[in-house]
Amino acid sequence: MKIELLHINNGGHPGACSCISAVLAANLSRIPQIVYVVNNLAVPYTSPLRWLDYPLDKFIVKSVSMFVTGSNYAKQRLISVLKTPIVEALSIHNGIARRSITENRTEVLKRLEIDLDSIVITIVAVLEERKGHIILLKALEALKRQGIDKLPVILIEGIGPTFDGLQLFVREYDLHRHVKFIGCEKNVFNVMNASDIIVLSSLYNEDFPNVVSEAMGLGKPVIVSRLAGTPEQIESMQDGILVEPGDVNELAQAIKKLLSNFDLRQNLGINAEKYLKKIFKIQFQLIII
Repeated sequence: MKIELLHINNGGHPGACSCISAVLAANLSRIPQIVYVVNNLAVPYTSPLRWLDYPLDKFIVKSVSMFVTGSNYAKQRLISVLKTPIVEALSIHNGIARRSITENRTEVLKRLEIDLDSIVITIVAVLEERKGHIILLKALEALKRQGIDKLPVILIEGIGPTFDGLQLFVREYDLHRHVKFIGCEKNVFNVMNASDIIVLSSLYNEDFPNVVSEAMGLGKPVIVSRLAGTPEQIESMQDGILVEPGDVNELAQAIKKLLSNFDLRQNLGINAEKYLKKIFKIQFQLIII
């Protein structure tokens, strides 16, 4: 049986090494079509380590029939770095599969020992510096200093290397009553669905984060760093709020705005769900055509 097409999914190094091998193998096997999905942002040739990649990247560009990225931003970055003709790069926003909700809000909050009248903010992300959990905690501390009547409860879902540092910050600023580290949830959609606001305060290395689309699909208001493809997901103050990466005060003000305005939270969530359904429906039709 002759193979006509090879699909390669590149999640970044070290995955990229196996992707280079796959392109080489496809050439040796004379596979005529290669579709190469890039799930990250292309890295410029600004360091000696990247200089060594240059001939390999040129080989890949020559061999690949079509590059596919998750956002227009990532596509333009790829074209700029690899000097790829625009006809050989296509942007298709990441799709999501909505999982079933197996616990209602009351059940989730009781299980996590949270008062039922709390406003719950959740961040779902691996505990790494790039995800900016510390920015969210600093924003909470800023709100505490401002004397906000009722601070939200922040749920931090995930595990990772910044866990100890984040816990230290919570202890140092006496935020333990307002922050819960809940580890990895079996069905994170239960927690997201029980939340009032979803935040992704990333600092760098984002493209088109699935968790933002998942939150929008649940009708949740989202506050997200303005990075890479996130402006393609959200129109700020229409179906979510965009803030500058690392800007503690802007994030604190965005949270404060949603805490004090139930109607705004509700409207952003409704608009987010409508927008997501519309975009994915159009995208699906374009792919089918």
